[in-house]
Amino acid sequence: MIEHLPTEAVMQKALALVKGAQSRLCATELLRDPLRPLPAEYLSALEIKLQEGLDMQRIVFGSENLCNDFQHSVPLQHPHYHLRRSDPSLYQRCLIVDDQRMLFAIEKENLRLFFFTDDAAIVQSFVEYFEKVFAASEDIKSQSS
Repeated sequence: MIEHLPTEAVMQKALALVKGAQSRLCATELLRDPLRPLPAEYLSALEIKLQEGLDMQRIVFGSENLCNDFQHSVPLQHPHYHLRRSDPSLYQRCLIVDDQRMLFAIEKENLRLFFFTDDAAIVQSFVEYFEKVFAASEDIKSQSS
């Protein structure tokens, strides 16, 4: 199943997915200037899940300066939180939960469409993309104080 999501429903769906995650969360983010802050409720849900032992891998796509700004605006510090930076040309927006369900976006010019799926073949193709880019990305050490 693939479900198209209206833009205004994406954050609530992402929050529900994070809250329901059991073992692993993979996320990508394209860093733009200025950075858009993540909602406090979403960050709080991530912190709770990390404390519960969830493994979170995040790839940010953008310059080193934007990455530093992102780290200060999203000060997650936990042994289960792994942040890496990659080349923006490799960016694909996605949030993968437990390798079983996900949100993703298709972006072209000024059009951005958001989707949810639990289709195993689609999710697996995004997991493979994520793992390949994550492995090749620069490991970012926390610079928050």
